Parts: sequence; structure tokens; C-alpha cells
Amino acid sequence: MKICYLSSDLAAPLSGSRGAAAPMRGLVRAFTALGHEVVVVAPGVGGGRSDAELQAQIVPIPIPQIVAGMYAKGPPRLGPALGYLWNNVSVDQTLNGVLKTQRPDLVYESYAPFGLAGVLGARRGGVRHLLEVNALLAWDERRAREQPLHQAAQWIERAALDSTSGIVTPTSELKDALISGGVAESKIRVAPNGVDADLFCPEGPVRAKRADDRFVLGFVGTLRSGRGVDVLVTAFRRLASDPRYDLLVVGDGPEAKLVDGLARELPGRVMRVGPLPHREVAKYVRGMDIAIAPAPPVLRLRLSALALLEYMAAGRAVIAARVPPLADLVQEGVNGLLVPPGDADALAEAVRWLAQDGRLRRQLGGAAAAEARRAHLWTHRAAQILEPAATNGASAA
Repeated sequence: MKICYLSSDLAAPLSGSRGAAAPMRGLVRAFTALGHEVVVVAPGVGGGRSDAELQAQIVPIPIPQIVAGMYAKGPPRLGPALGYLWNNVSVDQTLNGVLKTQRPDLVYESYAPFGLAGVLGARRGGVRHLLEVNALLAWDERRAREQPLHQAAQWIERAALDSTSGIVTPTSELKDALISGGVAESKIRVAPNGVDADLFCPEGPVRAKRADDRFVLGFVGTLRSGRGVDVLVTAFRRLASDPRYDLLVVGDGPEAKLVDGLARELPGRVMRVGPLPHREVAKYVRGMDIAIAPAPPVLRLRLSALALLEYMAAGRAVIAARVPPLADLVQEGVNGLLVPPGDADALAEAVRWLAQDGRLRRQLGGAAAAEARRAHLWTHRAAQILEPAATNGASAA
């Protein structure tokens, strides 16, 4: 099969270091590993060349000056919104050229804010279209960030959901939200994130590993509201009286100030690095004795299990919040520990328990690595996405 992989997200370029680039590249590599020919259409990358790592041809979506200007220099929030709207023109022109010259069998699109050109272009060209939806962007943005042009955002999002042949989403919770919003259940397939188990293998280069008598607690992810960063910081304060514990955080974002403030309180005990290329992240994960996937008491639909899968593949002992999709991956006492979301005291106690039992840490980490490789590789996800029921949905014409 020839697949056109489309991503028009200006904030998450395929070659960037942001977390969103990792699943995009992982899925493209998995499609090619399964024997499919892939053409990647994405902003500002490539130039018609082939990407050796992805083993795919890259066709760049030109970013018009007006889009770059509005996105980078426009009024906060309004500028990016206008940039995304205008960018549909460039996406439409580029995709139309690819459909005519490459003649793909499927357009697989990672949904971006205000993105409508992909699904309409595929429909016009008579090509099947699958839409990967990782968040209800109009729903999220309007409530959490006072998204400007929210009526346009909602209308476009709804039009894209209605027009695509099928929808792929990483969590059952997001599937339920789509159904409650009126999307037909038969149109939706749940395909969780996968992991590159060769990159995040237990053996390999290590960064930031401390002395043997210290325990490094680790977290990887975007530092923003809804990711449980405040829970992690509070839990570490509970542990700080024991000088054995250090905290390693890989990531950046609005709540980096919480981690940086903790570092000032506890000099030499807290390290924050990032953003980093994905290949470098694996080296830091290997330097963690205990890897943590926290969550706030009240969840939003954006919670991802990508970092948790990477912890598991690297053979780390993991502690995760007892919420989906995290609790769907961790079997209590088998390949990790679970704690109530938002409960910093329970998180700190779980850390103490694991810190004093090296045998248990090794047992949990070994089981986690085996489970990641057994059932959660990107090739598993790609095969699941491309099953006939997923690709033979509603007619694209």
C-alpha cells in the first residue's frame, strides 16, 4: 500500500524535539517496516528528498510568510489561530500535488488545529482518509485557553470528523468523548501510542546517573497543566528530608517554574533538562532508578501514555497514576505500581517502598520491558490501524 502521511501542525514539526514528533516518526517508521511505501507531507521539512531514518520520501508544506508572521508575531493566541487557518491554503496545494503525482491509496492525517484541507483534499481526490485525533482541540482550547475564533475552530473540527473515512484515537476515553459528541462508534478505532523498544532498550548510553547510594526519580514530558507536575513536585518535597533522593525532569513548558523553584530550594538535588532530541531522551531515562507517570486528580483528555511506554521499554521500575490510559498498561505489582491520581503522599510512599527493595525494582523493570516489546511496539500499532476494518470505512468519494 502507498500511504500519504500528512501532518500540518506548525507547532510540532516532524523533525522537531517536541514530544509530538516522536509518535509521528515512530508511526511512519512502522508503516515502512510493515512493507508500505510512505510519502510524508509536513511543514518545512525535506524538499522532495528521502529521509534515511524514516525510509520515506518527504514533501514539505511551504509556510507562507504571512502564516509565519501571524504564528510567531501575531497577538497571543489569535496570531497562531489565524496562522493555522491560513495554512490550509498551502496544505491544500501541496496535498493536491502529491495526490496527482504519487497516487497514494490512503491519506493518514494527524489532526492539527483548524485543519480541514487534508480531509477535503483526500475526499476530492477520491482517496481514503483516516484522521488521527489525539485531542478534541476545539473543546480543549476553548475551555482551557480561551481559544480565539472558537466558533470557527468548533465548526472546522466537526467538519473534519464528519468528512473523514475513519478516526483513530489513542484512548478509549477520547473515543467515548467523540461518541458523546455525535460521532458514530463504528467510525472510531482505538490504537494507543507505541514505543521504539530498540531506542529505549534497557542497555545503552546513560546520562545523569548519580552515585550508587542515590536514587534518581525521573519524569519525561511537557511541563504544563494537567500533567501532574505539581503532584510530582509536592511528592518530592515529602521525600526531600532523605538525602538519597534526586529528581531528574526532562521537558519544558509553563510549569517548568515549579521544577525550577524546587531546584532552588534543594540545590544539587533537582536537575531539569530539555527539550531534547528523542534519541537523547532515552539516555536520560536509563539514568532513572524509578520513573514516574503522575496525573492530577481531575483529568483532561490530553493525558498520554507515551512516556510511560518508554519508561517500560527501558526496563525502569515505574509508578503511575491509577487512571486510563496509564492504568491500562501497568499491572499492579507485576510490571509497576499504581497510586491514586493527585495523591502526593501515596506517590512518596510508593517511592520509599521501591527504593528499599532493589530486587522488586529489577523484577518490575524486567517485566515492564518484556511487556513493552511483546505488545506495544509501533509496528503493533501500525498493523492495528491498517486492519481492513479501519481502512475500509465510509467511502472517501
